[in-house]
Amino acid sequence: MVNVMKRIPLCVLCVTVALASLSVTACHSTEPSYTVITTANTEAGGLGNPWKEAMTLEEAAYGANLNEFVFNEAIKIDGASVNPLSYKYTDCIAEAKYSLGDLRFAVRKSKLEYMPSGDISGIYEDYAHEWKADINGNAVKSYGNEQGKARKVIWVNKDLCYSICVDHKMPEGSGLSEAAVRDLVNAVR
Repeated sequence: MVNVMKRIPLCVLCVTVALASLSVTACHSTEPSYTVITTANTEAGGLGNPWKEAMTLEEAAYGANLNEFVFNEAIKIDGASVNPLSYKYTDCIAEAKYSLGDLRFAVRKSKLEYMPSGDISGIYEDYAHEWKADINGNAVKSYGNEQGKARKVIWVNKDLCYSICVDHKMPEGSGLSEAAVRDLVNAVR
């Protein structure tokens, strides 16, 4: 009988501890649970850069799941040559960076299904001026802070979208003339 009496307080103690731990757990269960996701090869646990470098425009197109990305690099605009600087891509956008004299700009191409708005420029600031032109049957929209000096150009051709953007580090007042926009749009496919 004495052994049974010693076990009852022990059982009561175990049940009390179990109930107490359940109530503590219940108190903390109202807090949301978080999963920390980190990626390899990033600093401070941030997300990795989705852009990958390419050696050629063809490699950038292939990496972006495009059939082709052609830019006539032999064109001259206002007598100046267009010089390739770099190529890169994400899973859905191919980009080529060029210089034209002191001006630097990027040309992008993607499938419209990835960016239904048609704006793949990555630049979403407001500009003082917006104008449109028909270039080879494409409704081309140009944006700039000075009329006739485009800093951003976008257009859609069938199921593909394109952009040409002046590097944001270029001084204010830099931009592409309407003739340069026409020549560059005609150079891209």
